[in-house]
Amino acid sequence: MRSAQRGAILILVLIMLGAGAVVLPPSLRYVRTTLNLLRVSQQTTMAHYALDGITQQALAMLQYDTSFKDCNNVSGIPTPDAIVDSFANCVAMWGKWTLATQGKLTGGFNETQVERVNDQEVTVSIEVPGALTAPPEPTPTPTSDVCIFTYGTRDTTWAQAGGIITYEIHAVNCSSSPSMKNLRRLVVLLPSAFDYVSTDYSSSLFSGWSAGANKEPTVARCAGIDNPYPGCEANDNSLILIWPYGNSVFVGGTAVPLAGGQTKVLRFKASPTTWGIFYIDVSVCFFSAGASGCNVEVGNDPLKKEAPVVVGMFNINGNGQGYAFGASSKLDGSGSGLISQVPQ
Repeated sequence: MRSAQRGAILILVLIMLGAGAVVLPPSLRYVRTTLNLLRVSQQTTMAHYALDGITQQALAMLQYDTSFKDCNNVSGIPTPDAIVDSFANCVAMWGKWTLATQGKLTGGFNETQVERVNDQEVTVSIEVPGALTAPPEPTPTPTSDVCIFTYGTRDTTWAQAGGIITYEIHAVNCSSSPSMKNLRRLVVLLPSAFDYVSTDYSSSLFSGWSAGANKEPTVARCAGIDNPYPGCEANDNSLILIWPYGNSVFVGGTAVPLAGGQTKVLRFKASPTTWGIFYIDVSVCFFSAGASGCNVEVGNDPLKKEAPVVVGMFNINGNGQGYAFGASSKLDGSGSGLISQVPQ
């Protein structure tokens, strides 16, 4: 009887061992896989929060870091000019700036080391959302005949939405003859997102003008002008500024003289109301001494984009162990923050 019981128990044990041999390996594999997934999930979560933390650091630097470093460059080569720039201006100057932990640094000028978050090696790149490209300033060969041209510059490569940009319009008489030409008007086209702020009347272009309200430009939108200027389409809402006021000859019939070899500058301020990359377009009308009309109007070429400025917008791309994302950020008078975030 006892032998029969021992035999039954042995058979039962052997059955259990056989079943265990079948079930245990996949169970162990399942546990190992689960642990691996848990570890990957933990690493991904840590990287996610690390990227989020460094992105918030980037936003704070864009908003508040006004004394970052001397970022001036010529054709992508660091060329210090002894002017300390804001972080946002450095990004705009280089088109891209990378914040990276020690293990992710590549040795480039346009990158900055940041502290690890959750002990993660991550990178965050802040980029201008498009190319800040424009034709170089013109340098025509002097001639003995008419040689008038204009170009525009700006005081910053970036601005907040709602901020103020100072533009300078240069009118140049590059003739080799000292004979005088008289400026009749300057015209500047700005994107529809801009508002006119003011003109600096201490600039040399206005020397000799009499005081009075007529110093102010005509401020209008292309859609509201009966006879649009070249480059100003009748159906768009581009801002158009015309000096002097009323599109007449200069105040009191006095022209602004521009002798051969001479340059005069008009300085004005405008404010963008939204985000993006914006250009201006400049033209000048002039006439010979004693003439009452406009001999030549130069500029206002729709393809002539000048003085590009990025306003309040940067793209941010980050990557870390097991996690990556793309985002867009905004900067305006109310602060900074992400306006989109796309996990990858």
